[in-house]
Amino acid sequence: MIETGIAGVAAYGLLLLSLLGSGIRAVLQSRDNERRRYAVVFLGLTLAYAFMSYFDNLLQGTAVMWAWWASFAALLTLTKKTDPVGS
Repeated sequence: MIETGIAGVAAYGLLLLSLLGSGIRAVLQSRDNERRRYAVVFLGLTLAYAFMSYFDNLLQGTAVMWAWWASFAALLTLTKKTDPVGS
């Protein structure tokens, strides 16, 4: 809170809440078992990230953040229903 103040803490809290909301929505809306597994993994990683960020400043670890955000993006993309081109 020293670096960004209350606005930074609020923005980070909203980020975590939106990730959790996306994970819960993906689990509840998944009809396919494979997509549901990806959604559960996404939700688990999001909960682990929220838990770990409570005790450690994960934003300072650039390599950790690249891996987390790449994982989040890939898993969230895999949970989305896509229509084949031309259908």
